[in-house]
Amino acid sequence: MAQTNFQSVQKQRWYTGMAIFFRPVIHWLSRMWEAIVQPPEQWKDVARRRQARLLAGLSFFLAFTSLLGMLGSSMAEHAAEDMQKNLLLLSVLAAIALTAYGFSRTRYFSIGAGVLIGGLSLLSYTGAMIQDPDADTFALMILPLAFMLSLAFLKVRGMF
Repeated sequence: MAQTNFQSVQKQRWYTGMAIFFRPVIHWLSRMWEAIVQPPEQWKDVARRRQARLLAGLSFFLAFTSLLGMLGSSMAEHAAEDMQKNLLLLSVLAAIALTAYGFSRTRYFSIGAGVLIGGLSLLSYTGAMIQDPDADTFALMILPLAFMLSLAFLKVRGMF
């Protein structure tokens, strides 16, 4: 019984030590994320602030992962044709996401939402039209994201 109590105390000390170590790192990361996605303070409408924040977070994450994919694709040992296709798709995706992120930081964030939705839709349809199995898979991954974003950012009442 005493052995079990000693082990739990040791485990509790380890968790406390890890929490003390990671607390400043987590605090710094959360401040950086807030600086990246927080809309300007002069916006008073809560719905607009939430939409702009959602657009900024999603477009930044999409741009960041696309840039990481470009880096990984350029470093990998692929055939030259496959690498060029991957780099082209990822660079177009990164450009679309960075453009949308740029608009999300202004009062014209709805233009950024349109750029992101239209760009993702156009990219997925183009990928499906070139009749490449990899492009078809890419289109099937991106198209549902465009539909979900259109539900979040476009006014449904105005569509019907």
